[in-house]
Amino acid sequence: MRKLLTLLAILLMACFYLSCSKDDNEVSKPEKNKLELVADQTTIIEDQTVNFTVRSKGEIVEQVDIYIDDVKQNNPYTFKKEGDYKVIAKKSGYKDSNSLVISVGKRIRTLHLTTNIELPLYEREKILFTITDDTGEIVNDAKILNSDNKEIPNPWSPRVGEHTLIASKEGYISSEPITLNALAKKDLKVRILGNYEFIVEGDQVHFLVYDTATNQKIYDADIYVRDEKVTNPWVATGAGQAYIKAERKGYNTPFSTSYIIYENTNTTGHVNYRNVSYVNYRTQLNFTGFKTLNLPNGSQELVSVWTEKTLLLEQELGFEVEFYTPTKNLGGNLFSAVFPEQGISIRWMKVRIYNTTTGQTYGYNTSDISGHYNILDYSEKHHASANYKVQFSDHYGDRVEININGKRAFTGKHATQQIISGI
Repeated sequence: MRKLLTLLAILLMACFYLSCSKDDNEVSKPEKNKLELVADQTTIIEDQTVNFTVRSKGEIVEQVDIYIDDVKQNNPYTFKKEGDYKVIAKKSGYKDSNSLVISVGKRIRTLHLTTNIELPLYEREKILFTITDDTGEIVNDAKILNSDNKEIPNPWSPRVGEHTLIASKEGYISSEPITLNALAKKDLKVRILGNYEFIVEGDQVHFLVYDTATNQKIYDADIYVRDEKVTNPWVATGAGQAYIKAERKGYNTPFSTSYIIYENTNTTGHVNYRNVSYVNYRTQLNFTGFKTLNLPNGSQELVSVWTEKTLLLEQELGFEVEFYTPTKNLGGNLFSAVFPEQGISIRWMKVRIYNTTTGQTYGYNTSDISGHYNILDYSEKHHASANYKVQFSDHYGDRVEININGKRAFTGKHATQQIISGI
């Protein structure tokens, strides 16, 4: 019996030992804390940004990953499209957060209407409009409406007056109105300064641009010769017809003024005036038209009227001689001027000495004129070759002799044939 009790005691002690050993080998694992996700707003519109905050047991947790519809995103996050988005936060060592639903509504954007104009604005100036939304993106197909709710084109040129405009498009808030006041343009004119009665290649040409209403000079206008912008002054280049115009903001562009640029010819000769011989000159033959003379016997005679101008630019002196040649009837009322060629009778009519800048006449004579004029070649459009010599006295009795040979400017050639009634 005693042995049996001893055995039971040993068994009880072994069981107790084994039970204690088992408890000592087990390690208790602590429970994970859960993340708590909050957002500063859950109902927004497109292009708005949400800031997320994550806590655990009241303490903010940093470096947490934010998942929006199971895609890892930045925090804060800007929602671009409308819809409902499920958001949770995750971090190793924590239970995933509660889920939030961010509801994104469609944003109604506002249009903005701007122009490229520089004030002041003038009538018929071309205006280009730009229409954007409040994110700065260009909005295509938007309409521009005036105060009568009528669409205007883009670009657009306004009439004189005040114009109130807005940009409009379905699905957008219309722009704030803009008001444009288009002023009436004024007129300007351009002409050549100086004593150039005709322009030769190489001349330095000065232009004068002025307001036709006030005669006020305009110094900042752009000047174009043959549609090419030039400086002022401009060195004349390119023989032939030259159309000159001026442009400036706020002014109508006038019709071009036409000048002939004459070739720098090889004319030779001299002018003797008051015992001084001048060689610095240029000369021009001009057909001025037809003239009917009443003859002493009661009949009439149609003559061709010509002038030859010789200019001494350094002295601002001009010598103009007028003479007549016969006229040829080509049939019916069509007449042609007879060119002053060799063998053609010339009737010297008058001479004038004048200041080429002011136009003041220094001398004048209608008699005691002699000489010859012989055109050798007039096949070129704006030039003729001729031998020319004339002698006369001014009103002081001083003798003048002009002797110029070779190529010179020739104007009026287009008018040497005309239909004339009543002859």
